[in-house]
Amino acid sequence: LLYVQTVLATDPASASFLFFLQYVRMAGGLQALGDGDGGAQSWRLAGGAQQMSEGLAAGVAAAGGALLFGREVVAVAAAGGGGGGGGGGGGEAAQLYEITTIPAVDAAAGEDGGGGAAATGAIRARRVIVCMPPPMWHRVAFDPPLPAGHRLLADRMAMGRCVKVIVIYPRRFWALEGDCDAARGGGSGAEGLAYAGAGGARLEDCGPIANLFPGEYGGAPALVGLVTGADADAFAALPEAARRARALAQLSAFFGAPEAASPALFVTKEWMSERYSGGCFGGVMPPGLLAGSGTGGGGGGAPAGAALARLGAAVDGVHFAGSETAHRWPGYFEGALDAGLRAAGVVIAPLRRPAARQ
Repeated sequence: LLYVQTVLATDPASASFLFFLQYVRMAGGLQALGDGDGGAQSWRLAGGAQQMSEGLAAGVAAAGGALLFGREVVAVAAAGGGGGGGGGGGGEAAQLYEITTIPAVDAAAGEDGGGGAAATGAIRARRVIVCMPPPMWHRVAFDPPLPAGHRLLADRMAMGRCVKVIVIYPRRFWALEGDCDAARGGGSGAEGLAYAGAGGARLEDCGPIANLFPGEYGGAPALVGLVTGADADAFAALPEAARRARALAQLSAFFGAPEAASPALFVTKEWMSERYSGGCFGGVMPPGLLAGSGTGGGGGGAPAGAALARLGAAVDGVHFAGSETAHRWPGYFEGALDAGLRAAGVVIAPLRRPAARQ
């Protein structure tokens, strides 16, 4: 239960068990996905994760590329030439594609970036790489439409549901080293740590937070918690004051320390209503999709894994990346890089071939 909630950010009934097994296999095992030493949560980037995207952007600019910020892609249409978007296979793309954009919505301000619908723009390209999670593919109008298999993934996959809780304290009162997993079940494996909990209570028995990590923000000690699945839906529906009360009550009960109820700052981030992601940590396949026939049914013709193969399958000149399409570590930074490098290599290779002599 906890592995599904904290790794996929969903509830067991909402996730295919076969999908979960594939997910574990592509990460190298359960221990690799865990929160302990050597697990996926063991490492943090000094200075913040934003450095990754900033570094990649700088590399694009240094190579003479262009980055267009503040624009939302709403349509990708074949714009002449041979073949359309509905074929399949990823062969040579004879046609150009017209990519229609509008000003992106500023989530904080609740409005677009200026200009409204009149500021619609268009870009022409020989190849397109779609890096959105499959549940978000519906936000783009593809012309011709995507094949049935791709539409099935967009229809049935769902984003994980998560609310992140960040609690910053004046001083560190806990004795965590790495994470709180060792504390579950009464703090086994550690001596005299503050997180043993009043009466040996487990973290998930004290409230909605399913996973907890130590952190630091601006030099101040912090605890970072994740509320996932159905608990995230209920938690997100609460006003901020009620979220704070529930989370602090859980931390106070778990640590058995009065300091837990008196943070310097309490912040939550609800991901489900994010316009451009629709949730986190990634797209999840429901029961029956991975082993189904590929036409929406639960039994039948296609072997298990056909749906996974479709995730990254190109449709003529339209290619698909994103962490969900990765061959290793889907749902993580490594998966995003793996998928991005794969798609970029496929796209760049034919574009670099010398033109045939007439």
